[in-house]
Parts: sequence; structure tokens; C-alpha cells
Amino acid sequence: MLELCDGQFSVDGIVSFYAIFHTPRTHHQDLLTRFATFLPIGGVLLITMGAGDWEGTEDFHGEPMIWSHYGTARNAQIVEAAGFDIVQDAIDRSGGEAHQAILALRR
Repeated sequence: MLELCDGQFSVDGIVSFYAIFHTPRTHHQDLLTRFATFLPIGGVLLITMGAGDWEGTEDFHGEPMIWSHYGTARNAQIVEAAGFDIVQDAIDRSGGEAHQAILALRR
């Protein structure tokens, strides 16, 4: 994801579940801003983000996996600063974990 280039794709919608928070959070703003370059005005973004401020690496099925995310308020700020209007922002607690689910439209 971090190797994508601005305007590399032209799509009407982007869905990213359980992936963004596996990249360093210092890249989240740039990544979402890049996603915006793929979408027309009114294009749809549906993503999950971490629901709490935390960074670390844990064993994930025998492999080290990074988790890197801000809290919900900062995540919403990042989405809006990337050029999106948030339509829905909710916490999904399925699977015994909490993730922030954001539905937004490109402005």
C-alpha cells in the first residue's frame, strides 16, 4: 500500500479492512491523501482503523506483525484532512476486538 503513487488508479470506491493499521501510523495521512487521488468527487471510502492509540509488534500466527494506530478522534481528523467528508463513524466490536469503521465521501 505504501508504494502506491498519486493518481495511479481511477476508481469509484476504495475498501480497506484490517490493513491500514498494519502500516506505520506516521504514514496514514499520506496514504489516505493518496487514496483520495484515485477517487472522483463523491467517490466512496470505506475503511477500518484502530480504535485506540497504540503501536507495537505481536506474534500473528507465528510471524511478527505491526499494529500502529491512533485513537478514533485522530483517525477521523486524518480522513477529513485527506479530503473526505465522513458519512458514518462507528466502532465495530465483532470478533472480540474493537475497530473504527469509517464511511466517507471524497470532496
